[in-house]
Amino acid sequence: VAYVEWSGGRAASLAAQALKRPDDAAFRSRLSAGLTYTTPNNVSLTAEYQYNGAGLDQAGWNALRRGPPAAYGLYRGLVTNIQELPTRDHVFVYAVWQDALVKHLDLTAMVRYDAADHSRLQWLEARYHWSLVDIALQTQLNTGQAGSNYGAAPDRRVWQALVRYFF
Repeated sequence: VAYVEWSGGRAASLAAQALKRPDDAAFRSRLSAGLTYTTPNNVSLTAEYQYNGAGLDQAGWNALRRGPPAAYGLYRGLVTNIQELPTRDHVFVYAVWQDALVKHLDLTAMVRYDAADHSRLQWLEARYHWSLVDIALQTQLNTGQAGSNYGAAPDRRVWQALVRYFF
């Protein structure tokens, strides 16, 4: 399956919105384009490119990170609140293997890569299904330099065990 989602219109940059800079409204685009392939043995692989024309390019992102901490905090706060990508170019890779190795065991992996600062969010899950209960073990790892998109996350590594009961 191949897919493309695009939107565009006049808008201020995220930096102008967050830092109360003069209106820099211009035509800005957003794009997600990807491909999902499913193998005969229940493995689905997805690769996606994401573009945010309102986000900072690499030079702007680096300047923001080296600038006043208050400006960086305002920008990060805005993009978090409105759920936008802080920089322009991202790559997303996702893999799911259903009935991996044994029946009812699903393995899932995901990586989000920020091309501006080379930081990554990595997530893994093993989930076993019974008729009324699922158990899962998940881990998430955020890597990158201090102040990078994923390197600035408060938790560098998270482990989680889950039990879900269906009634």
